[in-house]
Amino acid sequence: MRYHFSFCRLFGLPGQWRTCLLKRTLSIHSKLEAKHTISPFASLGIGKELLASLDEQGIHVPTQIQNRGIPKILTGSNVFIGAETGSGKTLTFLLPLVELLTRQEKSGRVERLPNRPRCLVFAPTRELGEQICKVAKKLSHRARFSCTEIVGGRSRKAEEESLSVPRDLVVATPGRFLEHNRKKNIMLSELRHIVFDEADYLFSRLGFREETKEFLLNVERHAVLKDRKPQMIGTAALKTLEVDSFFHYYCPSTSFVLSDKLHQLPLEERVRSEPLYLAKVSEKRTALEKLVKEISKNEDSKTIVFCNTVDSCRFVDHVLSGLNEKGECLPSACYHGEMPPKERRSSWIRFCEKDAGFLVCTDLGARGLDVPSIGAIIMFDFPKTAASYLHRVGRIRNEGVVYSLITHSSRKLAEMCLSAHATTKTTKKLVQIP
Repeated sequence: MRYHFSFCRLFGLPGQWRTCLLKRTLSIHSKLEAKHTISPFASLGIGKELLASLDEQGIHVPTQIQNRGIPKILTGSNVFIGAETGSGKTLTFLLPLVELLTRQEKSGRVERLPNRPRCLVFAPTRELGEQICKVAKKLSHRARFSCTEIVGGRSRKAEEESLSVPRDLVVATPGRFLEHNRKKNIMLSELRHIVFDEADYLFSRLGFREETKEFLLNVERHAVLKDRKPQMIGTAALKTLEVDSFFHYYCPSTSFVLSDKLHQLPLEERVRSEPLYLAKVSEKRTALEKLVKEISKNEDSKTIVFCNTVDSCRFVDHVLSGLNEKGECLPSACYHGEMPPKERRSSWIRFCEKDAGFLVCTDLGARGLDVPSIGAIIMFDFPKTAASYLHRVGRIRNEGVVYSLITHSSRKLAEMCLSAHATTKTTKKLVQIP
């Protein structure tokens, strides 16, 4: 560029010509730099097809856990990914797995067969399973692979037909998977990769521990026959004793890849905590009504109301429906495990698509489900564990406020959780992390 200026001055070119020449030179340099710039995802080992898909979605820079986890998974080793809610765990396992699947196919070493996927992803709920499959299908627009879900909510015949086509990746809930596996609609002979999303729940006594054990027994039988063990991957926002025990027993060589913010509550500046101490349980309804009326003044607001039981969930939904009929609060949707699948799915869609301003739910709605616009959480019932508190608060992706209705029975745990929140300390000791 200095040469061009010297050239202009030497031959007495006008100042406007010098400016024009400078702009042109800068433009050429920037184009050359852009051409030779390597995508941060490419440096992690992700191929051009997936890079194009990420570019279409406006995803250019990997998160901390993606930087740490993607290269590990690409090695084919067993990996546990532990990171806070909203950190990008889904892409942390999907990107390297799809990359490995496409490499296998390009190498000609695999044959795509019906009813025999190469990758299985387990999720604890239908909605989370559908969400994972949706993310995978966005990647498939550029990368050549096929995925489907068997999570319930649609006919078994439709799922059977979907599995009869060669699928590279299948997302499943544990119960639905075992149904199809027993009927030989899905078999494990070509399985190369297994993911347990929300692993802390899948491995817990309250979750799918028995179903997971039955599945792993089948995996071990096929591993002996094929002389090949599939890669095991777990993800969670908590590294619990169950997670630790599982991987040390089934996969002793597992690499534990953790984010710096694992087990930490969000900063008080981002997610504000507003505890409401009540002298009597009977005061909860009045406190709830005041809160929802105030929140409803903002018609674009999205709020989740958490309850500990289905009966409590139904009660709160009844209260909010009554207020809505009077025009005193936004419409609400109910979401719990005893609802028929189609009804529950309908409630979730209503909340996501702005038809409902409130989602009244049990802890079924505290895991994995992604609605970026949530601005408030109301804990009508304070959670029974610190782990549940962490998951509930984690539903707020950006800025927001958490209202906790605290009675005498929940006061002790509430004060420990609120203290950890106020100081942004780790909840590790509260949730019994090894």
